[in-house]
Amino acid sequence: MEQLLSVLARKQDEIIQVQKHIAVLEDWIRREEARDRAVADEATQAELARLAKRAERGAKGSSLLGVFLCGCCLAAMLLLGIWTHSAAQTDASPAAPGQEMVSVR
Repeated sequence: MEQLLSVLARKQDEIIQVQKHIAVLEDWIRREEARDRAVADEATQAELARLAKRAERGAKGSSLLGVFLCGCCLAAMLLLGIWTHSAAQTDASPAAPGQEMVSVR
C-alpha cells in the first residue's frame, strides 16, 4: 500500500509540474499573440498612412492638372480673342494699294 501511495504522490507531482508548464506556455502564447496583434496593427497603420499620402499626392496632382488646364483654356481664349479682334480690324480697314486682303471666317 505504501508503494501505491508513493507512486500516486509522484504522479501527482508530475501532474502539478505539467500544469505549471501549461500555465507558462499559455502565458507565452498570450504574449506572442499580443505581439503579433501589435505588429499587425502597426503594419495596418503604416499602410493606411502610405495610402493617405498617396491619395494626398494624387489630389495635389489633380489640383495642379486642373490649374494647368484652366490656364491653357484661358490662354486659348485670350489668343482666340486677339486673333478674332485683329481679323475684324483687318476686315474693317481698307487694303493699301499692293496689299492683298486676307479674310479669316
